[in-house]
Amino acid sequence: LKLYQENVASEAHRTHFLEIVCIALPGPLSVSWRAEASSQAISPIESELMMLPRCSRFYLKQYLWLKNPGRVDLVSDVEYTLGGRAHQIKVTSPMVPLRPDGGWGSSPETLRPSDYFDGNPATPKVAQDHCPEEITLVTAAMDLMDEWEAPQRHWTVYADGLRRLLLLDCAAVVFVDSKIKDYISLDVKSKVQVEVLDREHLEDLSFFPRMQALRNSSWKGFQWNWGKVSESALYLSLVLLKPYLIARAARMAKSRSTTLLWIDSVPSCLHCMEDSALSTSWLHSLGMDGRIFATIYRGTSTLCRRKNADAEGGLPCKDLPAYTVKGSFFAMRAEQALWLEREYDNVMDEMLLRGFLLTEEYYLSAVTKRFPDKFVLYDRSNNPLEDDLECIPHCMLATKNPKPFFTFPPSGSQVHLDNCTLQWDVENKEDDILVFVGLRVLEDSLHDADHGAREWIEVRYTSARHMNFQLNPNTLYEAQVSVYPPYFASTATTKFRTLPREEYE
Repeated sequence: LKLYQENVASEAHRTHFLEIVCIALPGPLSVSWRAEASSQAISPIESELMMLPRCSRFYLKQYLWLKNPGRVDLVSDVEYTLGGRAHQIKVTSPMVPLRPDGGWGSSPETLRPSDYFDGNPATPKVAQDHCPEEITLVTAAMDLMDEWEAPQRHWTVYADGLRRLLLLDCAAVVFVDSKIKDYISLDVKSKVQVEVLDREHLEDLSFFPRMQALRNSSWKGFQWNWGKVSESALYLSLVLLKPYLIARAARMAKSRSTTLLWIDSVPSCLHCMEDSALSTSWLHSLGMDGRIFATIYRGTSTLCRRKNADAEGGLPCKDLPAYTVKGSFFAMRAEQALWLEREYDNVMDEMLLRGFLLTEEYYLSAVTKRFPDKFVLYDRSNNPLEDDLECIPHCMLATKNPKPFFTFPPSGSQVHLDNCTLQWDVENKEDDILVFVGLRVLEDSLHDADHGAREWIEVRYTSARHMNFQLNPNTLYEAQVSVYPPYFASTATTKFRTLPREEYE
């Protein structure tokens, strides 16, 4: 187990995250956490254990109150049980306020880069020929910390993510401001093309004046509007630029056949790309050839609830699909990137004229609804836990991820209730790797397939390779097995029908 944490406090009332990084869990993990600091410097308000299965990440959250503007060294003492044995890790985390005004005299630079990187996983080593020539990474990073009263992350987080991306040794086009360019020494990477993107470039964008005119108090209060987006015009401009930036990268690419991968520079999902050679074969197996690959999650359907409503809560519901496209990862060839730029620009221009200022995710979602045949959409929340598995596309680019597959029943088969033990195996597996298994009804005597899949009726964790479920006759089932973190993306599905009752007599 490795343990590290975000070593900054962005405001007096701080939500502090402790991050636990696991390789492969041989069994359930139980954790207790105690944070220590001078009572004159910090007051714990509330602690909460968040076992969030986000690749190999598990988070412990604590709400803290910093009592003074100086640096605080927070000691976290983590006790955990793994495989029946008790372990303990202790780590010291320096925390400083990031607000340079309002009586909090510390500058953001009070936190040294060495403070942030101390305790983080070592710089990954990648094998020779780790990245094939047909992959070009595209990303962006800027220091916008002073745009927020309470910054979400220190700018070195984005710089660290960018540096880890470049260590993959892929061809890359990166859009960074001058500060981050100097910090990570991009000139040492011959495969990297650097485009400087500073604040004044964002303010000169053609849509910036219209965007500013719509950023009023009503707009900032919409439920879908994340606080960091509503607070900073520059940050909103940056995320809206993503399709334009990947099109610029397409024009710069040395080969039109290259696969452009937009990857946000936040490092939380990058570790699973560092362990083995990369490949786009998974994307192409889903039918990406000639189309744009994007991932989706269940967002819009929870906000647009009134049937046939043209608009609701600041969203043009009639123009949006039930899902929301996630802007942190998408893939396409150069030709598709130029097409996307054009159609995305048309959608955004039209929406702004109608008074709908949105993020890139909603504009991209509108494009996918208008041109469904142009996209391959992967639902990251279509799993028995129904969690938004953000790291799925990153993990599936790695060629050595454990891959589960069902050995029984075969997909499309009919089975007898007396002989219906689900069986599976895992390629590239480690011993005793943990999986979770889900089962749901697709169609039975009361509900036909037109009603769609219903809720997962069973979700179980196991290290076994077989499992029995209570099944009904004459029912179409779907079963799914997924490998537990850090390989959550690896999922296998089978669909089978149990025989009618008269077949047993």
